Formats: sequence, C-alpha cells, structure tokens
Amino acid sequence: MKLHSQSNFRLVLLTLFTAGLVAGAAQADIRETARTVFAANKEAVISLTAVVKVEVPGRSSQGQDVAVTGTVIGADGLTVVSAASINPVAALLEAAGEERTTTKPKVELTDIKYRLADGTEIPGRLVYKDRDLDLAFLVPNLKAGEASPKFASLAAKEGPKARELDEIISVTRLSKNMNHASAVSLGHIVATVTKPRTVYDFALNGTPTTGSPVFTGGGELLGFAMIHPNDSGASSAALRAMLSGGGEIVILPVGEVTGLVEFARKAAAKNEAKPAAETKPAAEAPEEAK
Repeated sequence: MKLHSQSNFRLVLLTLFTAGLVAGAAQADIRETARTVFAANKEAVISLTAVVKVEVPGRSSQGQDVAVTGTVIGADGLTVVSAASINPVAALLEAAGEERTTTKPKVELTDIKYRLADGTEIPGRLVYKDRDLDLAFLVPNLKAGEASPKFASLAAKEGPKARELDEIISVTRLSKNMNHASAVSLGHIVATVTKPRTVYDFALNGTPTTGSPVFTGGGELLGFAMIHPNDSGASSAALRAMLSGGGEIVILPVGEVTGLVEFARKAAAKNEAKPAAETKPAAEAPEEAK
C-alpha cells in the first residue's frame, strides 16, 4: 500500500510539473508574438493633440487642451481615434441633453496636431465621425502643393472573431510625461457583448487607452479600444470616463471601422487643400452607416 501511494504521489508531481512546463511554454509563445506585433505596428500608433474651444453666449471663450492616442490606418495618414476622447466637451454636452441646456455653447475643435513616432508634428483635421461607434477619422491638414509625409500605417481589414478567455495584445502610446513612449500589454477577452452591436469587454495587464489597436494572441488585428455606448449613446459613457478617469472601454471589431473608411475618405476629399488654419465641422455618419 505504501509503495502504491508513493507511486501515485510521484505521478501527481510529474503531471503538475508537465502542466507547468506546458503553461510556461504557452506564456513564452504569447510574449514572443506580442514582441513581434509590437515591433511591426508601434510606429502606426501615434499621439495627437488638439484644443477644444468653448464659447458660451455672454461669457468669455475658454480652451481645453486634449491629448489622445490614434492609429494610422492609411499610407496617406488617415487615422482613427475615439470621438469622445478627442472632443470630451462635446461629449459631455451631448450627455447632458439638449432639453437640460438653457444656452447652447459653441464647441470648436482646433489646432489638431499629429505627433509621429520620430517626434515630428504636423497639422491635422477631423473629417468624419460616428458618435454611436465613438469613432472619429482624421487626416493631415496639408496646404495646396505640400508633400505628404510618409506614414507608418496598420492594415485595417475585416478581422477575426474572439471568444471569452482568448488572449489579446494591446499596442499604445504613453502620455507626454512618459515621453510618448510606445507600450505593449497582454490581456484576455472577458465577455462578448452582442447588443446593440458586437463588442468585446476585456481585461488588460495595464491601462487601456482609447484609439489603440488590439490584436489576437496570434497577431491578427481584432479591433480598436473605444468607449462603449449605452442607452443614452456614447456620450454618457464618455461622461463617466472623463469624470472618473475610467469608463466603459471595449474593443470595437475592426470590421466596424473598415465599413466607414470609404465615407471618411470621401469627406476628406471634399475639403482637400484647405488652409491649415481653417477648421470646418466634421461630416456626420449617414444613418445607413450607423
């Protein structure tokens, strides 16, 4: 009996040891994949800054500086960001609701700047947004005849689906006080939300950043981190996010983004070669695209 018990004990130890080796190898594999994904895509993830000007009738105008993360998805500099993050004042006003607003402030997004991986800053402009998806598209604001800089971009195409507990890889940029350094984190899917559209809730070994790309454990682009809309629209979620420093940040599947690229490019083409100092309201998504 004693010999039999010792044999069972050794078998248990061997099983645990083998399981530990397998788990360790899997963890090493995802880390190597993450490093490869990070190296290939980090320069397409950039920092952007802007000034939100608010003018209230009868009061002096005020300006608010904002800094966000964006992902370049076209060689021409077409970039996707969170609409609520790039213009939090507009999001807060939308969350308050027009019926509770006695005066209608004028909100203008100005002085948009791309900060590329090498530190170069170029002017940009907002050309298109979809509030329901919390998506905004920006392009370089080039003067007539001005050559476009070369952009590192990420190929955005219809992506894979994900399941709960699937591993993910996030690539982002840190804040100004961290010198806008590129950063990578590992995480996993915790839930699939299917209404009003499919998004993925996730847990990350780091702080999620809106506008940043998220990849599968195999290195495929899964989607982008955006603020999740609720019954009152994306702006109410944005309100909580701006006030608490958190918010309902989820992964919006890349297919939702690619479906709007054509609209964004058409909107950008209508305003080509306009002076860098000018800022016109961005086009809104047509109803069929929402």
